[in-house]
Amino acid sequence: MQYAVAFALLCALTFIAPCAPAAAQQVSPAAEADAYGALYDTIAGDPGDVGAQSAAAVTARMIVRSDDTVATLAGLEPRLEQALGQAMLPTFIAHMGRLRDLYRPRYIALFAAELSTKRAGEIVAILSTPEGQRIIRGARTNIMEGVSADRLMADRPLTVDETDAIMAAQQRSVVAQTDRADLLAFQRMAAANPAVFADFDRFRDVMIPLRTEMDNEPLAAEHEAQLAAAIEKVFATLFE
Repeated sequence: MQYAVAFALLCALTFIAPCAPAAAQQVSPAAEADAYGALYDTIAGDPGDVGAQSAAAVTARMIVRSDDTVATLAGLEPRLEQALGQAMLPTFIAHMGRLRDLYRPRYIALFAAELSTKRAGEIVAILSTPEGQRIIRGARTNIMEGVSADRLMADRPLTVDETDAIMAAQQRSVVAQTDRADLLAFQRMAAANPAVFADFDRFRDVMIPLRTEMDNEPLAAEHEAQLAAAIEKVFATLFE
């Protein structure tokens, strides 16, 4: 179904559709930046830090479950996992915000290469509907879906194939958790806007390398130090 393909691309922080060349009317650089910037902000934004909260909570759970000693400590102190997630959250918010700012120009350039400003506005309108916003929120909630503990702890870059598999897992989770009424509403939007939805799948492969590069971006030195200090403080506080 077309909406399922759209979910996969939402999880990739990309929402591309083919379009005819822009009309002959002149569009100022500022107007272009506004149109493509609005599209990026709609897709990549994280209102309420839902994505950061999910990432911090899942990372805390993986830390607890991936080490026998930490798992034993968690058995002695049930608050450990939640405390780790809460302690890491500010750093996740800062890191994800940094990534959004860092990759914003590259995503906007990609949008500009594939979309007219009119089409960018049409996509923003679809995603700004209540159904679109709930689906985007679902993608943020499932941002860590498909990322195993081994993958999270591995000291090597994420591969394009792994990104592809993670995106597929995110898609399945979002579809499974989205209310049926929203799924049907989104499907009707796809049917009513075939030019916007038709070639999402074709662009998916184009998006994967940039998504992979973004996910492989290391923590800034200051964020790495903050994360280590936050984790150390949790253990010191709970097990002093």
